[in-house]
Amino acid sequence: MALTVADCRALVPTPLTDIQLQAVIDRIEAEFDEVLGAVQTAALATSLTETVAGANADIFVKRPISTVTTVTEYSGLSDTTGVALTEDEEFRVWPAEGRLQRIGGSTPRGVPSVLSVFYMTDEQFMGESAAGWWGSHVEVVYKPADQHLKREQATIDLVRLMLSQTGLKAESVAGEYSYQAPDNWELEKRRIMRRLSFVQI
Repeated sequence: MALTVADCRALVPTPLTDIQLQAVIDRIEAEFDEVLGAVQTAALATSLTETVAGANADIFVKRPISTVTTVTEYSGLSDTTGVALTEDEEFRVWPAEGRLQRIGGSTPRGVPSVLSVFYMTDEQFMGESAAGWWGSHVEVVYKPADQHLKREQATIDLVRLMLSQTGLKAESVAGEYSYQAPDNWELEKRRIMRRLSFVQI
C-alpha cells in the first residue's frame, strides 16, 4: 500500500518526471522502513520484532499495536533463553499507546528506584520480575496497526518538504505568493516522521 506517483503528483505539483518522483518516494519509504519497520498490509501480515529495555512497569514499542504474537522477558544480559509471558495474565496491552504493562511481579531486591537497575548484576536482578516490573529487557513480536493512510500523508508531506528545500529563507511575489522556509529542515523532517512513532526520531 505504498504511495503511488499518480497520487503524489495530484497533491504535490512538481516538474519532476515520474521516474524522478518515484525515486524521491522510494528514498522516503526506505527511511520509514529503517526507522519504523515495514508498512502494515491490508491483511495485517506484517510482523515486527523489537527488543525493549525493561526494569519498569511499562514498556513501549515503536508503533500502535494490532496484536501481540509473543513476549519474552529476560532477567539480565547473560540470560539467553528468557521466559515467554501470557497476555492478560502476566502483561496487559494498550494497543493505541503501543504500551505493554506488566502484571504481577516484584521490584528487584533492594532497589529503591528504576535508575538503580542499571547498576545491578544479573544475579542481583530477580529472574522472575514481580510487583509490576519487567525484567532487564523484553523481546516483543507484534503486528502493528494499519497506519497506511497516515504514512501516505507523511510521505506526501516529506516529498513536499524535499522539493521545497531552497537556499532562500523567505520570499514573496507581488503579495500573491509567499514562502517561509523552516528554520531547521532536519527538525521539520523528524517532526513529520514522529506522527507515526512513539519513540524519539
